[in-house]
Amino acid sequence: MREITAANLKSRLQSLSPLQDTEADVVSDLLKPGVPHPAGAVLLQQGEAVRGPRVLTSGWAWRTRTLPSGRQQVFAIVLPGDFIGLCWRPNPKALSSTVAITPVQTCDVAGLQPVMAQKGDLHRGLWEALTLASRHDEMRLLDQVVRLGQQSAIERVASLMLELHSRLAIMGMTEGYGFQMPLTQEHLAVTLGMSLVHVNRTVQLLRKEGLAEIGNGRATLHEPDRLRSLSSFDATARAYAEAV
Repeated sequence: MREITAANLKSRLQSLSPLQDTEADVVSDLLKPGVPHPAGAVLLQQGEAVRGPRVLTSGWAWRTRTLPSGRQQVFAIVLPGDFIGLCWRPNPKALSSTVAITPVQTCDVAGLQPVMAQKGDLHRGLWEALTLASRHDEMRLLDQVVRLGQQSAIERVASLMLELHSRLAIMGMTEGYGFQMPLTQEHLAVTLGMSLVHVNRTVQLLRKEGLAEIGNGRATLHEPDRLRSLSSFDATARAYAEAV
């Protein structure tokens, strides 16, 4: 999977808050070639001291907790351009683990700490963008709670696919309504709290109804408007817009 550029990251932050030229330069100066990690690598361990933010520059990961029984709860999918360990509390400890789903690369952007500490006095636009990035992380967690607590199987899959497409589009990583999607049906089952059999049936139903094709490392949304209506994703999008 290709590595994002400073321009990709700036596009994401610009979508949250306008950046001055000097602030865009700060982002460019911080984003260096990524450090590689294999699939399954723990990028941030629950309970570990957070030593400053990093950004995922390629590959996919997820935020999760694993119970002693081995059962896993997924809170969010982490995509290229997302931050790991972006936290405003002093001396924070990670509340969940971030684990690589695929081979990934990360870049240390601890140089953002002074911007965060100045609370907007330094690089106001960048500070607001980082604040809203944290806000959107929180909102995606709430979206996941709604999926698991109130949505049917087809609604869960549809809303997740629309969310992934929306986030990847901001990073310039979509082709129309198609995108690379390395989550296997096993990954989807864990993420969406469904059995593998139920995921397979739901994916087949989406294909049969002409709504979407999901598999072989790719997702294509053939009827995005019907998927939005089906999954209430429009309401989620409006909530995000209001948060900005």
